[in-house]
Amino acid sequence: MNVLLYLPGLLVVLLKTLGLVDSLVHILIMVVIQVWLGLPFLVPYPRSYLANAFDFSRQFLFKWTVNWRFVPEDVFLSKKFALSLLFGHLSVLLLFALFRWFKGDGGLIATVKRAVSMPFRRASLEFPSGDEIVTILFTSNFIGIVFARSLHYQFYSWYAQSLPLLLWRTRYPIPIKLLLLLGIEYSWNVFPSTNRSAYILNACHILLLGGLWFGFPSGLRKRKVAFKEQIQEHTETNFSESSSEPELSSS
Repeated sequence: MNVLLYLPGLLVVLLKTLGLVDSLVHILIMVVIQVWLGLPFLVPYPRSYLANAFDFSRQFLFKWTVNWRFVPEDVFLSKKFALSLLFGHLSVLLLFALFRWFKGDGGLIATVKRAVSMPFRRASLEFPSGDEIVTILFTSNFIGIVFARSLHYQFYSWYAQSLPLLLWRTRYPIPIKLLLLLGIEYSWNVFPSTNRSAYILNACHILLLGGLWFGFPSGLRKRKVAFKEQIQEHTETNFSESSSEPELSSS
């Protein structure tokens, strides 16, 4: 199920790189593949398969939670708590879409307008770099982790390998980045989880999410491009200065 956390970021990447029509085609392909893989179960037991595959009302066991240990169990199991996390998840995704992921393309609204007016062309003004694509996908997944109803110990594998890249997309100094990484690692290695480990995990998550917001949530492309332009300008300046120097005449 954790692959669904990448879906919002994937939709952003598809719209940026392919445009409206090709994005819809790729989404249709994904749906067809999922239906085809599920046919052995959908044909004999369609209702049971769909009900259990998308059972968003299921309850998680409080004793296994890593991130919400400090929350009272009755609150942890309540529907209001689940809905508040879902609201926070969707709200933060929307904020990143409105003010971060499409910032270099004139904003989400302008990008959508271009996609509708030119449905067969990519909606992004500039083709996204590999760094931008990976950063958007990892950030989308991380936002889902931050607002997850419950994180169990095996769920650390959902985002552990992406943490170094995400931390280096913030503006924090290197010691702070390393402390956040150590704090997250510590929290996941406390068994059973405690109030302190859960507080540390959430604090590190929030600091990392804030660092991404004020850092480079669309990757380092623009900074690298600007750096390359400076190098090129410096090289051209040196070349023009050297070419303008008078040549020594041989006697």
